Amino acid sequence: AGASGAEWEAAEESGYTEDNSDASSSSGEGTDTVQAQEDNMAVSGNDLTRLPVLLDAKLHELDADDSVRPAILKVHGVWEKHSQRSLLSRLASAPMGEREQAAEKNKAFDLLDSLTRSGVLALEDATMHVVVAAVHSFDKTLVDTVIQDSTNPIETAERSALLLASTVHGAPVESLLRPSHCERVRELSPILFSADALCSSVASQ
Repeated sequence: AGASGAEWEAAEESGYTEDNSDASSSSGEGTDTVQAQEDNMAVSGNDLTRLPVLLDAKLHELDADDSVRPAILKVHGVWEKHSQRSLLSRLASAPMGEREQAAEKNKAFDLLDSLTRSGVLALEDATMHVVVAAVHSFDKTLVDTVIQDSTNPIETAERSALLLASTVHGAPVESLLRPSHCERVRELSPILFSADALCSSVASQ
């Protein structure tokens, strides 16, 4: 998360906000369906800029408790760089302020530009890490949630985790669960499962 240095404000501009979800709910059902299909296609096609919008739509539809909120990631202003001057030299560490971070970032992009010949050559084996943060919050304390509401906080947090994982991976919930837990989760959170989803079919695979 520290390496990304990105805050959730960019995701809010993309549509992962409470106000935007309320506005989208007022549109017609057909429009919502088409938009959801477009978002699914965008994420499956690696258009990660549409992921916050898709998460917002899924949470607005399935998160009855409205307990998942976007989180802002803030990194410390001073980083620590670990490097070796040569292959056999000892590992050295040095602090990096904002100027040093900007300089190292420019060096990395210059190297990438040189390796790809300004984008002419494709990178066949490259990995990009994208951090999308969210937090599950409770209206009451842990003790009051268990005693007053008779709610198991682990089950609600598990439901939120499965909802986010299903959206990010573009896969049904039953495919993300072990067969031994499928029936249990379906009894606790049937809204997460599609109407034709059968846990027995997952267990037989």
